[in-house]
Amino acid sequence: VKKGEKIGSIMYSIDGIVLAEYPVYAAETIEKIT
Repeated sequence: VKKGEKIGSIMYSIDGIVLAEYPVYAAETIEKIT
């Protein structure tokens, strides 16, 4: 995972109605664990 890469999103909803959605980005580069 590289710094700044989109790794997911956070969605806030009530009763199935999406109120807000925000992307989540990696704060730093993480090397692959072998």
